[in-house]
Amino acid sequence: MIRRVKEAGNRRQILGFDANIFWMGMTSFFTDFSTEMIYPLIPVFVVSVLNASAASLGVIEGIAESTAALTRVASGYISDRLRIRKPLAVIGYLLPCVAKPFLAIAQTPVHVGLVRFTDRLGKGIRVAPRDALLATSADRKHFGKAFGFHRLMDNLGAAVAPLAAVLLLAIFQVSKNPDHLRPIFIIAGAVGLIGVYFLWMNVEERVPERKADAGGRPAGPRLTFADLPPRYKVFLLGTIVFSLANSSDMFLILKAQSVGVALVAIPLLYFTMNMVYSLVSYPAGVISDRIPRLPIITAGMAVYAVTYFSMGRATTALAVWLLFALYGVYNALTEGVGKALVADLVDDERRAFAYGLQYTASGVCLLPASLLMGFLWKIAGHQVAFTVDAVLALAGAVVLLIGFRMTKR
Repeated sequence: MIRRVKEAGNRRQILGFDANIFWMGMTSFFTDFSTEMIYPLIPVFVVSVLNASAASLGVIEGIAESTAALTRVASGYISDRLRIRKPLAVIGYLLPCVAKPFLAIAQTPVHVGLVRFTDRLGKGIRVAPRDALLATSADRKHFGKAFGFHRLMDNLGAAVAPLAAVLLLAIFQVSKNPDHLRPIFIIAGAVGLIGVYFLWMNVEERVPERKADAGGRPAGPRLTFADLPPRYKVFLLGTIVFSLANSSDMFLILKAQSVGVALVAIPLLYFTMNMVYSLVSYPAGVISDRIPRLPIITAGMAVYAVTYFSMGRATTALAVWLLFALYGVYNALTEGVGKALVADLVDDERRAFAYGLQYTASGVCLLPASLLMGFLWKIAGHQVAFTVDAVLALAGAVVLLIGFRMTKR
């Protein structure tokens, strides 16, 4: 049964947060624990076990992310039109848990591609309804705090996961035989189910009241691009430009290996990045409730540009470790704060659609972004490839700054 939005003072609290926000944070903790336990290992599995090329890796990641992204706007539209949030989120969290164990029997890059597609399809289904539910569960004055906490929990899971991966790499003696990665994929799927359980049992459905039409009857929202606020459209455009620079993180892993970072240390790189991401996310969200969010987001884009420009020129393992930490700062300044900004710009009734449209636009860009990165890496070298991404990232920041100033006028 659909429950109407409760007043903030009547909502159940856990550790100072609305119960929905707390339990969605716990769900994301275990989901990202599951995902990041194996994500840094997939390029190794594809290249070392299945004997595929870096270009194949780019195709797998580009197709999986971009094709799955098409579901995000549809999921957001359905969520707003039918006024459902939780059921879509549960389905979206469950699909990756079912898909990951199939990596254990993958024999070709195509098999890996199908698993990655299903995994990302689940994310495409869940993110827009989940973020809309999160915003509806938060006090409008504390959107940044709510999304900052969610990012904190999400990335704590992502930070702890590589430590578990290192332990499992040792237990299964993967350094002696990379094919021993397969059991780890099954374990990852089981861990994700814990998060699904928390979401299903503890998060309550909340949807906004529908506004009345001229006759006093509840009216559905107008879910068209033309009816979205001008500043949201500017934010969407800036996101698209920036996303053309945001190629798969798999290329960062390949760069790390090229300068001598050992296989067993790859998960620790992700631990470093995600721990920084976690520690900075919550303060960034809280600060964004007190000052304009746009400068924080564009500063994060600039950090991304510096990271990629420097990554292309890194020649030592130490430099790569430092840059992975800086990459965590970029994520913390843009992810949660960006979601809070969308919540500011778009009303409750159209929020899932707006999130879905943004995620679809950025996700579709991952295919050309990853293909461009792989192509430039192959014909001109990694330095040129990383530099081009850095320039595109700065272009996205410029679009946001100019566009928001123009819409203000």
